[in-house]
Amino acid sequence: DGERVKVPGVYPAPARPRPLTQTARPAVLAISSPSQLERIETAKRNLEAYGLTITLAPNIAYAHRGYLAGTDDERAEEFNRFLKSDEFDGFLFARGGYGGMRILDRIDYDAIRRNPRPIIGFSDVTALHQAIAIKSGIASFHGPMVNLDFFDGLSPGIDPWFWSMLGGEAP
Repeated sequence: DGERVKVPGVYPAPARPRPLTQTARPAVLAISSPSQLERIETAKRNLEAYGLTITLAPNIAYAHRGYLAGTDDERAEEFNRFLKSDEFDGFLFARGGYGGMRILDRIDYDAIRRNPRPIIGFSDVTALHQAIAIKSGIASFHGPMVNLDFFDGLSPGIDPWFWSMLGGEAP
């Protein structure tokens, strides 16, 4: 009769977010552990050398209980505030660590679906990638972290591939 059958646990391939160019305005966020601001500032300058305009979330260096970049409510509210803003073209994460899984139930997945932008990170951000794919139907990128990879600089082999992938050239 033409009706689609839903199979529990089987999801369609996620949709791609819009491309991120090297003249974009991404934000660097902290949904997990805090970072050393000096490292983030260096990484920010490295990213801006590509032509990006970088905004840092205010909680990046805030250490709640020594291992979280704010309370669960603060980290979720900060993330959602950035997701709801049209000012940003994509999102990178300062670092992983611990705490991202604690806020997955507080994320505005509709905001991600309404304005699908690249969301890039790994480590603790991996749980976020899975939640976004399932709850928003949008693909995100397991990729470099600001505190580590953009502080040290991407390798010459990865650098052009990374930017071409975000620019929409990946298969």
